[in-house]
Amino acid sequence: MKSQMNFRHFMTTAIVASLSLGAMAPTTVHAQKANTVITSETRPELDVKFLGATGEYLYFELSMNQFDDSRSQLRIRNTEGNELYSENFFRKSSTRTVKVSKEDVDKLEFTYSNGKGETKKTFEVKIKFQEAVEVKAIAKL
Repeated sequence: MKSQMNFRHFMTTAIVASLSLGAMAPTTVHAQKANTVITSETRPELDVKFLGATGEYLYFELSMNQFDDSRSQLRIRNTEGNELYSENFFRKSSTRTVKVSKEDVDKLEFTYSNGKGETKKTFEVKIKFQEAVEVKAIAKL
């Protein structure tokens, strides 16, 4: 009788120990792969570089890249959301130099999109005037 109780005690302890260790063991989760995965590889890329200002215009160089030759669209909007420039592309990469009027522009939003995603770049525009003073020596006679 005593040997049966020791055996039951031993088995109960073994079961509790294995359950405790099982709870601490890492759990493996199997997930199904989604049909559409948006990664940085499929999302369009946009690089905007300010080139400078001449007269009444601001000049920007835009470099656009996407994963394939699918349709993509570039849009430039001002502070009020009015579209200043728009162009469609069907190439993996394109580069454009665009000029935007300085008039009434406090903020510019550049948006490059395709069927797989969208990239936005926003710039604040502050126009400052500088005073330049030039002093030259004059030859005495």
